[in-house]
Amino acid sequence: LQSQVKFHGFDPEEALVKFEPREGEATLRTEDIIAKIKDHAEAGDVALVMMSGVQYYTGQRFDIKTITKAARDCQIPIGWD
Repeated sequence: LQSQVKFHGFDPEEALVKFEPREGEATLRTEDIIAKIKDHAEAGDVALVMMSGVQYYTGQRFDIKTITKAARDCQIPIGWD
């Protein structure tokens, strides 16, 4: 993703949005992911949501169906790795 962001003239540090768990927690909550998608959709600063189906470090499996619906409801393309 970073190479594509750079290719299109953007700084990956500013253009890529990273998700982090709440303080004291090891995994991401689906509702937090959806809230971040909606926040960025309302701000008009998101072109694509790209996520892994499983978080490599923790083994957390994401709710692909629910997250995909949230992105599509916001008219944002979503891709899964």
